[in-house]
Parts: sequence; C-alpha cells; structure tokens
Amino acid sequence: MVRIAEAVVRFHKVILVVFIVAAVICVLLALGVKVNYDMTKYLPKDSNLAKSVEVLEDSFGYPEVGTVMLRDLSIPQVIQLKEEIEELDGVYQVMWLDDVADITQPIEFLDSDLTDIYYKDGNALLQITYFENGYSPLTSKTINTIRNILTDRVGEDGYAMGGSQFASKALAETADKEVTRISIIVALLILIILLLLTDSWLAPVLYLGVIGVAVIINMGTNIFFGEISNVSQSTQAILQLAISMDYSIFLFERFSSERASGAIVEDAVKTAIMKSTTALAGSSLTTVAGFLALWFMDYGIGFDLGRVLVKGILISLISVMTLLPVLIKLTAPLLEKSSHRSLLPRLRGYARFTQKAKLMFIGLCILLMIPAFLAQQNNNFIYGETGINREGSDIYEEELMISGVFGEQNQAVIMVPLGHFESEAELSEVLGKKDYVKSVQSISALADPAIPIEFLPTELTENFVSEDYARIILMLDVPLESEETFGAVEDLENTISEYYEEYYLAGNSTAIYDIKQVVETDYQTVNTISIIAVMLIILFVFRSLSLPFILTFVIEVAIWLNMAIPYFAGSTLSFVGYLIISSVQLGATIDYAILLADRYMEFRETLPKREAAIEAVVSAGGSIFTSFLILGSAGLSLGFISQTAAISELGILIGRGAFISGIMVLTLLPALLVLFDGAIMRTTLTSEKLAARSKRKGRE
Repeated sequence: MVRIAEAVVRFHKVILVVFIVAAVICVLLALGVKVNYDMTKYLPKDSNLAKSVEVLEDSFGYPEVGTVMLRDLSIPQVIQLKEEIEELDGVYQVMWLDDVADITQPIEFLDSDLTDIYYKDGNALLQITYFENGYSPLTSKTINTIRNILTDRVGEDGYAMGGSQFASKALAETADKEVTRISIIVALLILIILLLLTDSWLAPVLYLGVIGVAVIINMGTNIFFGEISNVSQSTQAILQLAISMDYSIFLFERFSSERASGAIVEDAVKTAIMKSTTALAGSSLTTVAGFLALWFMDYGIGFDLGRVLVKGILISLISVMTLLPVLIKLTAPLLEKSSHRSLLPRLRGYARFTQKAKLMFIGLCILLMIPAFLAQQNNNFIYGETGINREGSDIYEEELMISGVFGEQNQAVIMVPLGHFESEAELSEVLGKKDYVKSVQSISALADPAIPIEFLPTELTENFVSEDYARIILMLDVPLESEETFGAVEDLENTISEYYEEYYLAGNSTAIYDIKQVVETDYQTVNTISIIAVMLIILFVFRSLSLPFILTFVIEVAIWLNMAIPYFAGSTLSFVGYLIISSVQLGATIDYAILLADRYMEFRETLPKREAAIEAVVSAGGSIFTSFLILGSAGLSLGFISQTAAISELGILIGRGAFISGIMVLTLLPALLVLFDGAIMRTTLTSEKLAARSKRKGRE
C-alpha cells in the first residue's frame, strides 16, 4: 500500500483527469443503458410462463391484451374506429363483437352472454393485442397514437383505456421521471446531514462529489450488462450513495488525525490511505458479501440488482482510495479554514445509561424477537404490478370505468396443438362451467366443430388459429391476484393437463402465480448465504469464534423487527422488497456492529469491560449515528417519493431497517459485549493474553 499511496500523491493530476474523463463518458453511456420493466423476464428460462410467452408471441403476438372502452357509439361507429386502430404499426389485432358473432342480425337476437363481453348498454369494449409488451417504445408510441385518435373522435370523456400494456407504459414513464428527481433530493438531504454532523463545511462537498462520481461511473458501466431491471435503475444511485458515504468519512477522519499529529499534507494523505485500507476493505467486503447473496436467487432480479450494487460498491471504494486523497491534497488549505463545531450529540450519558439498563435491553430483546421472527415469516405479499394502479391516478380511474361496465378484465390465454377439435370443444365446455371463468372463446365454442376450418370466416380463424396451435381465450371472474386466483390457476392447469400433454398458458394472473412459485424459496436461500458469508468475514477480521454470532444476531433481530412491522400493521408487502431487504440490511448495517465491536476490543486492552463498552459507544457512536441517519433518510426519501409500489416499499424497508439496526447496535450490542465478555475473551485469538491477565486481576 505504500507504493499505491505514493503513486496517488505523485500522480494526483493524472488521477483527477482520468476520473473527470471517465465521468463524462459514463454520463453519455448511462443515457444508452436499456432498462427492463417486465418482471416476468427474470423467471427461469425453463419456467412454464417463459415458454408460453415465447410460443404465444410467435403465433398471435404478445399474449397480454389491452382494452379500450368506447362510450355511447353505434356498431358502425365502433367498427370504423376498430379498423383505424388495427392499422397502426404496433397493433397485432383488435377483437370485437364482429369477430365472434354475425352483427348483421339485430343485437337482441345474439347470445347475451357473448354480446355482454363486447357491447353493453351502448358501450363497446375492444380487445387489443399488441406486437410487443407495454415497456416497448413501439407499444408506448402506439398507445399514445390510440389515445390521440380517440380524443379527436369521441373526446376525452368518450373512452377509457386499460390493460397491462397501459399500466406497464405508465410504470416505465413514472420510473424514468423519478430516478433523477429522487437522486437529487437524497443527495441534498445527505449533504445537509453531513454539514451538520461533521466538523467541516467543505469536506461533505468532497464526500458527495467523490461518491457522486462513483455513482455516475457505475451507472454508465451498466451498459456492459446489456440491460438492467427497473428495480436496479431506480435504487442503485440512492443505495450506492448512502451505503458507501462512510468510506469517505473514514478516510478523511484518518487524514484529520494525522494532520492533528503534525504531519504535512502529503504525508498525512499517504498515511491516511495506508491506515484506512484495512478498515475500508473490511467494511466494503461485508457489504459486498450481502449483495453477492442475491446472485443465488432463482428469480433473476436478485442477480441483476446484486451485480449492479457489487460493482457500485467496488467503484466507490476505488474512488475513495484514489480520487478523495487527490481532492484533499488540492483543497487542504480550504479544508482547514472551513472547520466548524459538529452538532453530533454527546453520547457519554447515553452510553452509561445503556450499561445501567443492559439487563432491561436484553430482556426487551428476548421479549420482542420471538413474535417478530414469527410475524416476519407470515407476511402477505403482492407479486404483480397492481401497485401502479393507485387511487387517483389516470390508470386507476380508467380501469375503474371499464370494470364498472364490463367487470374485471382478467384474461388468460391457452394454446393447444391444432387438429384436436373434439378435445378442444370438450375442454372449452368444461372450462365454461367453472365458477371462476366468466367466458370462453375458441373456434370450437364459437363455430360448429363439424364445419371444416377452411370454410370458417377469416375474421374468426385469424383470431383463434395459427399454423400449429389453436387459441382459447378465457375471461376469469377473479381478481388479478389473490389466494382465490392462485387456486383458480392451479385448477386451470390441472384441468387442461387432463386433455393435453402439451399446452401453453399465459396471462397476468398466471404470470403472478409463476413468480410466486419461483420466489417462495428464494428468501431463505438469500438469507442463509448472506448470514454465512458475513459471519465468515467477521471471523476473519476479529479472529474470533464468538463475535460473528453476537454481531450477526444483533442485526438479524433488527431485520426481524423491521419485517414484522407490516404484519402487525395488517399491510401487504411487495415480494421484491421482502427478498432483497435481508441481504441489503445485513450487508449495509453490519458495519455498525463491526465498528463498535472493534472499538470495544481496543478499549478492552486497558479498561474493564463496562468502561470499555461505554468508551466504545462514545468513540464509535458518532460515526454510527451519522451512517444510519444517512442510509435511513435516503431509504425513507425513496419510499415516500416514489410512486412505484415495489420501489417505495423497498425504500421504506431499507430506511426503517437502517434506523432499527443503528439503535440496536448502540443499545443491545454494548450490553451483549459485556454479558458475554468472558466467552469473547476466551474465543478470540488476539485476546488470549488479555483474558489471562483479566482473570488474574479479577476484572471479570
């Protein structure tokens, strides 16, 4: 590290230019990073849904169907608009009553069960199949064109749009607008916290500048991944900024300490780099370990977020070890002139109180952790994208208009091999009798099976028959997501499998069901791997058999408490936040416990255990307080500002988790260190002599 430190000081101008050029290039690269908003894309490639979507898309376009309700129009007017919409580039086909019934007859003579699906009380419901999903630029442009056409023809109050593509488009547009706005707000919030809690007006600006450059480089280099998820895109900057800000603080504090000892600027910078390396490497390693655990999820969103955050943490570490020393060297005179009194609270009184009340804290922990552990295992989850349809939004209001006339539009599509008309007819009949099925549309249900397919109207066959498959369209009479819906999907699969060995099933509810099946085991996998990895790192850092269990236990209890709150509040959770929070909270906040334990072991060499715990809280408490205040504020800001349910909930979980972890480390951990001091001394290699000496002097 001596050579590296000397090189940083010697080539400081080159390093500064390299980072400036890299930042400019990465700003441009970041604009070209593709963002994927379709959560089903992260299902395993061999999942039923992935296969079904591929076959359905090849045969009939993207399987999810959008809807347009037209108010108070005659049948000829509806057909005219339908034909105009069907000519658009992004539209595969538009289904309406004229595709499944003879509308030359008076509508009163047609089957009311069929007509009510498409034409009811003077309102028409068009079912639109797009070539691509709602996150596609082509589909987005097409939806905008449809809206312009309808506004021009029937006015803004004369129609309503719905369906997954409409919701997906809104989700993508909302997320794109939020990322920059939230990042700016969080950066300003962090800057204010640092200005108040550090003893320099300029140093926080350097911290933010260095980590900001690291964030930009991370976002730009994401282009080498091909694409990233919207979860990664929406959270990477905030999490990287908040989690790695400590690295800058650690290095600057070491520099300030060296300057206070009389070292000249260059020597102080070199020493700060060398003496900070171990602490920064250990701190970043535990965080990286937590994020690496996400790679082992079957659901690919974990790997996507994990790789982005791991890369970001490593870039932050490199930036702090190189760019920050350069900036410190260049601004050293200004740094010394910009010092001020920190507003950090004095913690000695608090530290003494925690020791006096240590048995109360331990008892309270035991009292809370068992119900918290059980509660966090029984949360209710949302697996779909229903969070975007919030009350008051355009999507919510328009979907409400459509469901008010035509009921829930929960469509499922079945693809079966072509040529088995008897099986298809029997299956259609059986499905039509299911309580959860509102309607069944297929060739066999809409036409006489005795008529050869070649003689059927083209309008009918092109909607239900491809070269190799026949399509059956179901309208389900269940919500998009509920236990009743999951039971219906299971029954649907079992029923179809009685008639066909090969079949493909897709739709919003089936997609949600498949995601649920895949991720149910992921949480335990991620949690176990992250705990083991973090414990091994603590074992290596402290050379202790007991400290890994004590430190990890404190943060795990904090995680249980964090995750138990939604259960006791009676609220649902997005599965994304549930899967990710265990590794993120553990990886990001275990540093608090490591820092306090490290100070405890240091003071324990010369002080009795109670005094060592008090001094550890006084010494490390300010850094821990600043750290969890930054991460907690950043997470809660993300939670309160984001309009996307999954991102908002993840932000709240991270923010609340940071505060709970910080409080637990400053209250419960000192009590446990004192309580288990004897075991710690006996099982820590670096304290064998201390343990023997302590025993002789009666300090136990």
